[in-house]
Amino acid sequence: MPAKQEIHIRWWAIAVVTLIGLGITALPFILARWVDGEYGAWESLGSSALTNIGTAILLVAVVFLVERGLVRRVQEVARQQATAIVDERTQELTDTNRDLSIRIDALQAQLEQSVADEDSERRARADQLSKDVSFDTVAEALEQANDLRALAWGEITVPASIVTTGPRVTLSWRPHSSGGMQLSLDDIFANGEPRLLLHYEASHSPDGGIGIPVVEVAWDPRQSPVQALHALRDEMRRRGFGEEAKLVGDKLFQNLHAAVTEAMAARTGAENAWATGAMYEWLRDGWAVTERGLVSRDHGIVESGAFPRTARQKAYGTDEDRGVDAYTRPVPDGVDPGFWSFALERAGEVHPRTGWSGSGDSRPSAYTPSTSPRSRSEWNESQA
Repeated sequence: MPAKQEIHIRWWAIAVVTLIGLGITALPFILARWVDGEYGAWESLGSSALTNIGTAILLVAVVFLVERGLVRRVQEVARQQATAIVDERTQELTDTNRDLSIRIDALQAQLEQSVADEDSERRARADQLSKDVSFDTVAEALEQANDLRALAWGEITVPASIVTTGPRVTLSWRPHSSGGMQLSLDDIFANGEPRLLLHYEASHSPDGGIGIPVVEVAWDPRQSPVQALHALRDEMRRRGFGEEAKLVGDKLFQNLHAAVTEAMAARTGAENAWATGAMYEWLRDGWAVTERGLVSRDHGIVESGAFPRTARQKAYGTDEDRGVDAYTRPVPDGVDPGFWSFALERAGEVHPRTGWSGSGDSRPSAYTPSTSPRSRSEWNESQA
């Protein structure tokens, strides 16, 4: 609050004015007394002086009263004007804030709608796989999931048959080098040849030899889904997995669609999402192996650090601690013990995620809608 302004009275000015007034009032008496008696009689001069003094006093009173009223009127008008100005500015500020709030609300609504439209478009593209299985719909589903980084290492492993614990196939859509130096003037081949690989997850050597054979085929875009599965079966037979090859069928693509859909739902925070973390493997409905560990829709998460070290982790790791020595969590209620053991075994292939299993993927990044070669003329010409 500003300090009250002090009022300074100029007494010397009042004294001077008073003396001048007294001098002027006394001047007729002086003139009549010492200059000429014609200036008037003392009685008349005194009467006139008293009349003038009374008039002056009355005038002062009138001016005082009028001045007080005038000051109050001016103050009231000034106060009303100031109040009106404040009210006007306040209303303008309120209107501005209201307009800004409306614009912000509209912006938020537009943002939510934009995100919803993008998610809807992404789901619609991935859902094409459930209606029509082809090279393009499979590649599209993988691209949409990888655009959200929903698939760990840019690929996904799913059951290839109606048997949950049966053959499992990993699908990967990325550049692949055939070995040696990759020289190409085409951008789409700069990091390797685009390949959609179907990789059978072999767990042993069928001939009892050392090592596990690599069983995979590249799906040629000109092949139908039947031809691609046929080629995978043939490769499995040649590698000694004839019995397992008999189980491989179209269930692979149904499971792929479910895996991609649920992995994307987890990334976008959809209402029906249950998985957490990028997905390595879809085991069956409501079960998956993700970056977090073994995830179940109804039974929670077995965190990565709760898994025991595998022989492979011990062989390739250092002396630092990795996981636990043994897994002791009991079988959840309502879960088949055989499936529980299988789920732990599959999750144990990548968990605990430390040491070699937690390292980054050195391969070229998997394709997304923005990096896919399928829309490039060079790719279409190479597949003609």
